Amino acid sequence: MALELSQWRAFLTVAECGSLIKAAQVLHTDQPALSRALRRTERAVGAPLFVRSNRGVMLTDLGRRLLDPARKLVEHSAAVDTEVQAEVRRASGVLRVGAVDIYPINAAIAEAVSGLVVSGRPLGTEVVGLPWLSHPRALLARTIDIGFDLTVDGQLLEPGLLRRRPIWTETEAFAVISDRHPLAGAEVLDPRDLAEVPLHLPDKALSPAIHDLILGNLAGAGVPAPRRAEPLGTMADVIAQITAGHGWLYSAGTLGRHVPPGTVARPLRVALRRPVRFELVWHVNTDPEATEAFSSRFMTVLDGR
Repeated sequence: MALELSQWRAFLTVAECGSLIKAAQVLHTDQPALSRALRRTERAVGAPLFVRSNRGVMLTDLGRRLLDPARKLVEHSAAVDTEVQAEVRRASGVLRVGAVDIYPINAAIAEAVSGLVVSGRPLGTEVVGLPWLSHPRALLARTIDIGFDLTVDGQLLEPGLLRRRPIWTETEAFAVISDRHPLAGAEVLDPRDLAEVPLHLPDKALSPAIHDLILGNLAGAGVPAPRRAEPLGTMADVIAQITAGHGWLYSAGTLGRHVPPGTVARPLRVALRRPVRFELVWHVNTDPEATEAFSSRFMTVLDGR
């Protein structure tokens, strides 16, 4: 029975992690589902690939022999897909870029996509509006070619299918509130002062790591169960609600240093327990020349702001 690429990717991830629990986290699945998938793979090859114990998993002799061929197969598949997508891009001449409705990122995107040239030919671009933090899933669905993400501990949604270029590391947390809020004049805000104000949280389905990071940081600051606002579709919707006096937003420095009119951002007294990075992300099958052209231009534009 021929195995699918997803089965080989799961095999490689488990082998690299040495743990079903860690591998399940990397693959964004649960441990029982991954165990069942591995058993199906082992039945297909006719022998165990791992020895399981309380300390994790180890490759069997067969598993070790299959490791290198499996890695080459997955890498070759990615290389072929990259070439196919490059040809598609050359034929269509369009690079789809995920938008971020946060200044200065949106302004830098607009400037960076203007007049791009690849291999001496103009590169057409399309800026695709998407909810903030939804770009990795849009990349996997191939609705965009390149986008942006906030990553926690450097973890990508699908490290085997996505690539990245760090832009900056977030070193501060801010509370974004209405400029008419009674605490708008404070120099620093304690999260406990906002415990009864509805908090606009990111959709956990889109970014579980950021969602859990915010709640963990607030719990560490004495707010284990913040009052939550109704979920909204885009950052623009959230800002509109905050401007009208409805709720607040836990923000990294990206938005905290460039707040929209009608709001203020004040440093939040929380301990940043895990590193958060703002990054360019793209699918492995995106044409490398187009990726390099846009990312280099974007970084140049952003550095000039």
